[in-house]
Amino acid sequence: MSPIDDDDTTTVSTDILIPVDTDQNPYLWHDGNDARITGLLELTGKYYKRVGLFQLLFKHRATTVSGGRIAVDSAETIPFVLNNVVDAHDFDDPCAPTPARITKFNAKAVVDQTPSYATAIFGVKVSDDDRKSFVISEPAIEAEDGRLFRSLLRVFGGAEQASDLIEDADGSGLKFMKLLRDRAAAASPEDRAVVAAEFTRLLREGVRGDLNLSSLKTFVRSYKLAKTNQTKATRPDDAAEVQMIHLIAYQDAAVRELYRLRVAAAPPATLSSAVSMVQSILRERVRFEELDQVVNGAAAPALAAPRAPAAPPTAPAPPAAPAAAPAGGISEAALIALLAKLGVVDPSKLGGGRDKKKNDKKKGQKDIKRDAEGRAMEWVRGVHGTCGCGGEHLYRDCPRKAEKAEKAKAEAAAAKIKEQAGAGLSAIEELSTAQLEQLVASYLGSQSDAAAGSAKVAVKSATITAESLCGDTDEDE
Repeated sequence: MSPIDDDDTTTVSTDILIPVDTDQNPYLWHDGNDARITGLLELTGKYYKRVGLFQLLFKHRATTVSGGRIAVDSAETIPFVLNNVVDAHDFDDPCAPTPARITKFNAKAVVDQTPSYATAIFGVKVSDDDRKSFVISEPAIEAEDGRLFRSLLRVFGGAEQASDLIEDADGSGLKFMKLLRDRAAAASPEDRAVVAAEFTRLLREGVRGDLNLSSLKTFVRSYKLAKTNQTKATRPDDAAEVQMIHLIAYQDAAVRELYRLRVAAAPPATLSSAVSMVQSILRERVRFEELDQVVNGAAAPALAAPRAPAAPPTAPAPPAAPAAAPAGGISEAALIALLAKLGVVDPSKLGGGRDKKKNDKKKGQKDIKRDAEGRAMEWVRGVHGTCGCGGEHLYRDCPRKAEKAEKAKAEAAAAKIKEQAGAGLSAIEELSTAQLEQLVASYLGSQSDAAAGSAKVAVKSATITAESLCGDTDEDE
């Protein structure tokens, strides 16, 4: 249950009794750490519900048999199955044998001052057709319980520590589940410290390498696995998880601006919605690259139109005027249309920009050095005004601006790390101030230009900025 690496080579299984995640990767108690049992059981229970396994066994200690009938251990189970008597059970609280179930139900009824089992079924008549749907068969239920045991062995049977539990379970899946839960509750502080440290490290490192669909998927999968090992009291809430995805997106220069605009339009409230928002931006980037390939590449033979018969030779026509060179293989008009469709630019403002170099020359000023995106690289007297702090430099180079942004970013990251670590760090040594500062520095990485990002969309080698499409900005002033 440790975080999954990118080079995971787990094979896909077709055996329905092997619990797997949604990517068909099996769940395994590989190291025998007792603090991982609760999380693995939670994931296994979700798998059983997802594929429809053992649900009647958990709810009513029953199972289906041939002919579509339901096997029960007693006729007194029938009112429970027909919902004449409400007594909810599930994977986390499996149903006991019917005599013990009724005893427990009646004891709870006394405390809650609700009708007992006998009172609840008084006057309720089970029709003959309903009775025909049931068969009393303890062997059928034992067989289903044994099937559950074999399935749980695929998750927990490989660890050395499981041998005693397997022997004590005596072939019963329900008993094996209880033994596993008891062992998880008695997990040592050392076991708990390991899973807490793993979770904290995962939060600190974030996405490994470049942010793309594959690396994001790997991180989210590892995060969900690691989170299940934490107690419910120490797991991050929805707001903390959304902030985690915010940080991942804002650290990527190619994603941050589009993500910021979409968050402003529709703030995500859950981990799933935030991840979906980042994924949609990454998919669009892939589509832009595909579009670039389609525009630049030759048509596939299967899609090419049939050639017309060759015409008789004629005098060569005068050469046509060369067409405007496309930016990065895609015309500027096509790029503008795509950006407008994505909501990055306002179509009504397109074409209103100014040619900075042309205007500068009209004013008799010297040429200004610019970067690949058309932004001034230096402050020029007579062209640029002084900064708000009184200094003679570009606004984006103002030391006060950078200091303020870095300070706010560091404070936010420190608060987030403390909040997400939470009580999970109680089992390990408390961090000193120096250690916390080092943790924040590592968490932020080298993304010191977070406050200086400009709205842009890169399409392979072509880049169209909001400044060049939407007119004047304050970038150089």
